[in-house]
Amino acid sequence: YYLAFLGWLHQKMYDSVIAAYREFQPPPSYQIAGVWSRQGVERFLSKYENWKREEELIDFTDMLEQVLSRELSPNPEVICLDETNDLTKLMWEIIDLWSRSASRVYLAGDIDQCLYGWSGSVPELYLNHRSDIDTLLGQSYRVPQVVHTLAQKIIRQNLNRKETLYKPTPVVGELKYAANLHSVPWKHLATYDSVFVLARNRYLLDPVITELTHRGFSYHNLRGPDPLNTGKATAVNALMAIAGGHSITAEALASIMAYLPAGPSLRRGFKRQVKSLARESPMTELSPKDLQDDFKETLWEKLRDGSYLEVLQLKPEERSLLANAMHSDGKPRFTLSTIHGAKGLEAEWVVLLSDMSGKTFESYMRDHEPENRVWYVACTRAKYGLIVVAPQRPFYYRFPR
Repeated sequence: YYLAFLGWLHQKMYDSVIAAYREFQPPPSYQIAGVWSRQGVERFLSKYENWKREEELIDFTDMLEQVLSRELSPNPEVICLDETNDLTKLMWEIIDLWSRSASRVYLAGDIDQCLYGWSGSVPELYLNHRSDIDTLLGQSYRVPQVVHTLAQKIIRQNLNRKETLYKPTPVVGELKYAANLHSVPWKHLATYDSVFVLARNRYLLDPVITELTHRGFSYHNLRGPDPLNTGKATAVNALMAIAGGHSITAEALASIMAYLPAGPSLRRGFKRQVKSLARESPMTELSPKDLQDDFKETLWEKLRDGSYLEVLQLKPEERSLLANAMHSDGKPRFTLSTIHGAKGLEAEWVVLLSDMSGKTFESYMRDHEPENRVWYVACTRAKYGLIVVAPQRPFYYRFPR
C-alpha cells in the first residue's frame, strides 16, 4: 500500500504529501492495525527515493515526470490513443504536451470501464477533457441481449458517468445462476472454444482449480500457476514431438529426463549426459535417430502407441489435466483470471464468482461506484452466455435485480 500510495501521489500530481495522505483511503483494517500513518508514509517515501538515488534507478512514474518537466515529445502529426479512461492526470498532461504538434487527436475510451482508481485514474479526468467532436459507437459486437440487460442494471447505479446508449448484438444469449461451483455445467461449457472463469481477487480462483482438476479439465491461468506452462507440460510436448519424428532441443530433452525414470526407459548414464549437454549447448537439436540407442525399446513402444503420459512420473491429477489438453489439441477451453486481468478480452461464456476479499469489500462499502465498474467489465466479457456463481463467503458483490 505504501507503493500504491506513492504511485497514486505522483500520478495525481500532488504537491503535498499531507494533502494526498488525507485523501488516500487504505482499508480500515490497516488503520486499526496501526500499520498506516502519515509518519510511516513519509518515512517510506524518503527511504524509497534515497534507495533509487543510491542504485541510480528510475521507475515508470519518474520517466513520465521527466518527459513532462523536460517537455520531451516525438512531435506527432496524428495521435490515436486507446483506453483513455485509464489515464491519470500525469498521463493526460503528457498527451496534451504531445498534442501541440498534432493536427488531429483521436481519444477512444469508455468511462464505464475506468478500473484503476488506485493508480490515480478517475472518471472526471476523462469526462472533463475537451473534445471538438464526440462520436458514440452505438453497437456492441460482443455483448448478447440478456447479458447487456444485466450489465446496464449494474452500471446505471453509478451517478458519476455519462449515459452511453449502445445496442447489444442480435444474439439473445443466456444468463444463468449457479448455487456453487459443483452446479456449474463444466462438461457442457467444455464443448465451447473459450470460457472465462473470473474472480474479483486471485486467491478466490483456488477452489475453481480444485474443481477443474478433479473433473480432469485442463485450464489456462492468466494470473497464477498454469499446468500447461510447466516443465511437465514441456516434457509431454517434447515426447510427442519425438514420437512424431521431429527433432527437439537438448533443453527440451532435459525436461523429459526430469520426469522419466531411468532404469526401465534409458541407457545407463544417459540422464547425466543430457544434463551436461543442456547446460553447455541448450539449443543443440537431436532427432529421433540420434536417440535410437539411448531410449530403451520399452520406451519406444510407449511412444509408438501414443502412451506419452504413462512413462512420466506424474500425479494422477496432473496426468488427467495433460491428457485432457492433448485430446483437445493442446488448447484448454477454460481460462482463469481476475476481472482486471480479463479487461479487453472476451470469451463465449463467462463464469463469474460473486465473492470478494474482505479488503475489497471494505472499499466497496465506502464507495460502490468503482466496484460497479469492475463488475460491469466482468459481465461484458461474454459473447454468448454468463453464469453467476452465488456467494460462498461473507463478502460478495450485490448484483441488482
